[in-house]
Amino acid sequence: MITKQTSPKLRCGTLVGFAQWAYMTFYKPVHERPKVAVSAKLEKINSSRGVTRVRGVVTLKNNGAAPAETLGAIYLVTGNRVESAEDMTAQDASATLDLAEPNRRHFGKFVSLLSFDDLLVTGESLAPGEAQTRSLVFDARDSGQSVVRLTVYISMSTPAGDPHPKECKPAPPKPNVCTRTTFVPTSLARKKLSDEPFARTMVHFDPMPGNSPDAPYLTTDFGAGSDEGGTRRIL
Repeated sequence: MITKQTSPKLRCGTLVGFAQWAYMTFYKPVHERPKVAVSAKLEKINSSRGVTRVRGVVTLKNNGAAPAETLGAIYLVTGNRVESAEDMTAQDASATLDLAEPNRRHFGKFVSLLSFDDLLVTGESLAPGEAQTRSLVFDARDSGQSVVRLTVYISMSTPAGDPHPKECKPAPPKPNVCTRTTFVPTSLARKKLSDEPFARTMVHFDPMPGNSPDAPYLTTDFGAGSDEGGTRRIL
């Protein structure tokens, strides 16, 4: 009589292989940070009577293994005036080249906002390998600025959030705009305690007014709690 036995080593190898497969297939993709590549470019179309027409192209591509959900995605085209360093003194140059953080002097001084819009709807997802391209056309006065800059702000998350984000409460000071995206609690205990993780994404317009205006920008803060009055910031 011949009996067939399964080796404990074989059973162990099968179990480890299944665990690795489950980790790589289900756990790892949704617990990794989003891997969204951004490319942006500007090209001149034509010029006439002191006005230059410019085309911009922005491409977003999800290089990750899980869908990337949009918390906020905007673009800004700004006019900047860059001063020449030709007559800069050694003392002024040493204040800039101080072996510390970059002074971003080459960015120039913000002059005007030439074009802006949302790139993706908040809550919209990019599937793994998916790419989306947005194009824009705008006019810039030649005398208005010396440099035109296209800036892209994107904030993405891997865990699936509320497909219909809500307005932040309390609301931010006007004219800033804020949305709150709620994520699924990571444990039953958190759900029972209403300790819900969330993201607050804000477009800041308050730098625009004043004696030293600057362009709008986007930020995202993460926190947890049942309401924003008693929440704690976690990132």
